[in-house]
Amino acid sequence: IRDSPLTCRRTRRHDLAGTICPQPWTTGAGARARRDDLTGHSFTLLTRADLPPSPRALAAGIGAAIIDVRTLHDDGLLTSWLRTGRADAALLRPDRVVLDILPAGHADFTDTATWAALLCTTRRPAPPRCRFGRAPGL
Repeated sequence: IRDSPLTCRRTRRHDLAGTICPQPWTTGAGARARRDDLTGHSFTLLTRADLPPSPRALAAGIGAAIIDVRTLHDDGLLTSWLRTGRADAALLRPDRVVLDILPAGHADFTDTATWAALLCTTRRPAPPRCRFGRAPGL
């Protein structure tokens, strides 16, 4: 995936930003489901550690689901994926590409200033406007 404000891609080999998150099967409450079935089609914050207040507030501000991967029954796949990427958490876009990470042992995302402003939109669509004026006789 190309570098953009919505990928925050790094140059280190183990970076998760800009990569696609794995899609493991999970089990719980007697049913098997894919991770997407748990998170829906919105921003998601996957975490393998207790979150500091700043990332938690940011996730709440953009309406992201927060999933503690330690509680998923996915055979440890997402926990291992975050650990290999040296991240305590990963913020996923709705298309499941990693937007940014919370590096292991740190208190905030690596590049919030670059992408946070792009997410500041209203939750309701603006009403439609007539672009060409009124029709004759109206």
